[in-house]
Amino acid sequence: MNTNEISCSSGGRAGTILGNSYKVESFLGEGSFGFVTKCLDIQTSKTVAVKVNKNRPRILEQAKLEMFILEQLRCLDPERSSRWTLSLSS
Repeated sequence: MNTNEISCSSGGRAGTILGNSYKVESFLGEGSFGFVTKCLDIQTSKTVAVKVNKNRPRILEQAKLEMFILEQLRCLDPERSSRWTLSLSS
C-alpha cells in the first residue's frame, strides 16, 4: 500500500505503516477532516496518536492553519508541547 494514498477505511487498520515512521495499532476515531490512529513510532518505540487528514485542498489549508496554531502554542509553552510532532506529508 502506498502511504500517500491512505483512505479512512484502510489507514485505520492495525499493521498499516504511515509515512514510513508509524505502525498503526488501532483506529481511534473519525471526523469530517480525517481520522486518528493509535500508532507505534517505529524509531522510538513510543505510542503516539497520528491524525491523518483527507486529501482535499480545503482540508489541507485547515491542516496548515492547525499546524501554525500548534507552533504558536509551542513557543508559549515549550516544556508542555515538546511531545508534539508536526508534519505535513503529501
